[in-house]
Amino acid sequence: MINQTFQPDPSLTLTMPHEARPNGRTGSSRFIWSYVTSINKVRFVMKKTLVISTLVGLMIAGTVATASANWGARQLSSMVYTFGLEPAPGAQAHLWTNAGGVQMRLNTGDLMPGDAISIWWVIFNNPAACQNGIPNISQCGEPDLFIPAVQAEIHHADGGVIGPNGRGRFAARLYQGNMPRGWFGNGLIDPTGAEIHMVVRTHSQALPGRINDQILTFAGACNNVTPDHPGYGDGTPGPNHCEDIQFAVFQQN
Repeated sequence: MINQTFQPDPSLTLTMPHEARPNGRTGSSRFIWSYVTSINKVRFVMKKTLVISTLVGLMIAGTVATASANWGARQLSSMVYTFGLEPAPGAQAHLWTNAGGVQMRLNTGDLMPGDAISIWWVIFNNPAACQNGIPNISQCGEPDLFIPAVQAEIHHADGGVIGPNGRGRFAARLYQGNMPRGWFGNGLIDPTGAEIHMVVRTHSQALPGRINDQILTFAGACNNVTPDHPGYGDGTPGPNHCEDIQFAVFQQN
């Protein structure tokens, strides 16, 4: 099993790398943080001494580099796009795959400081059946999620609150097989053949007492997820406007 703990960077969002397993349970290795909310920002303070955290960080950094290299024989990289199909400034995504599953790392920017962000796996298990690709970017598009032959799936990946510099670092892995928390009941069928998109979703400003709901669910604190949306009911509605703002695409065929 690969160590999934990532070195925290105070200049980036607090992220909590997630492992989504076929039984639907989520496991993660994370540091213990506390947060202090003020009018203009959310600060995260690590409950470790500087000396200990530095030593642990050096060990973890080496572990992550080795883990990413050994996760699978195949590594893919992607630009990160806005939904206006423009490149997101200073952003890049990486995907590692093998027969057992997929692992991703996403570094992005141009995000609103203080916003709560959730990251989503969007999987097209049979991209050959897709009919709505984005020219020069993808073979599959959003309407293909509802074509049964595509065997699509959506699942939560990661989340966090954005720091003052507007940048975020996220990571997650997903195992091959069924996922009871998946939206369509198809799971991840073919890790090395599926077309996989990563979607960055903003839940607007982080709300005290609601942050977990915002970063771990699709509709958490949102006022604009309608009952006909497949993500309706995943999270408790609230006062914020939520929207998908960036995405990355990994084509494997």
